[in-house]
Parts: sequence; structure tokens; C-alpha cells
Amino acid sequence: ARAEFQDYLKYYGKTDLASNAQFYIGEIAYRQKNYQQAIAEYDKVLNNYPRAIKVPPALLHRGMALVELGQKSSGIRDLREVVRRFPGSEEDRYARAKLKELGVAISASR
Repeated sequence: ARAEFQDYLKYYGKTDLASNAQFYIGEIAYRQKNYQQAIAEYDKVLNNYPRAIKVPPALLHRGMALVELGQKSSGIRDLREVVRRFPGSEEDRYARAKLKELGVAISASR
């Protein structure tokens, strides 16, 4: 599947669905527990398609991948960013649950 998504990006990288293909490349890496690769792929979604529908799940999953790699503070920062930028979304609910599981506040203290 990864090769198919990569081909899609190669030939149709400027289309509306390119961000979806990029996101799913990240998802494949994440599901295979290749968190470093997943983060790199999610970064491409966030940087190359900043207005795409896949931005909220890419940010959420990047945060979760960072936590899995032991980069807890960076992961928490991403999860809090999901809560801040996408209130009421499904990703917001997942981010809140993960933050609670980690035993940290939903928002950073100032």
C-alpha cells in the first residue's frame, strides 16, 4: 500500500487528495511501530498541506509517536496543540484522553 501512496504523490502530488496519501504513508509507518519514520511523514503533511483535512490527525499521531519514542515533552506539546487548534473534534477527544493517561494537564501552565 505504501508504494501505491508514494506513486500517487509522485504523479498527483498537487491534487486535493495528495495530503491523504501522505498521511496514510505516515499511518503505515505508525502501525508498524516505525515511529521515527511516521513522524517524518506526518511532518510532510503538516508542512506541505497546512490547510488539509488530515492536519488534525497528523498532529495527533505525531504527538503520540513522539510519546512512544520517549520524547514525552514534545509529544505533550503536540497533543496540547491539537486541543487548542481543533476543539470539539474527534482528535481533540483523543488528545485529551492521551494527556489524561499521561497524567498531565490539558493546557500548559503559564
